[in-house]
Amino acid sequence: MIVVEGFNDVLALDHAGIPAVAICSNRISQEQSAKVIRFAKNFGEGRISLMFDCENTGDDGAKEALWLFAESAPDLDVRLVWSQAMHGGKFAGREPESVSSEELHSFLLPALRKG
Repeated sequence: MIVVEGFNDVLALDHAGIPAVAICSNRISQEQSAKVIRFAKNFGEGRISLMFDCENTGDDGAKEALWLFAESAPDLDVRLVWSQAMHGGKFAGREPESVSSEELHSFLLPALRKG
């Protein structure tokens, strides 16, 4: 289950055949996190992948969300799809809606499956 910031990100990922949910912000609320946890347990095979915008506010929001999920649902597998520093900085400054289907399927999604 991929969690993104906005509806355009959801639409772009859906176009690439990847389901996602948007929090419509770069900060997740307690209510939203409870719903994402429920979705992850019921439909997401116990996994949450955060793909907030790959810039300062997105990284900050993802850090907060990662901490919140780790405290609220330690039984879930919560990961970052990317950050400004991950993947050699290749995606710094990008938004999920700007990533091509090729980049998603050949680079980002396989990296999530590792480990």
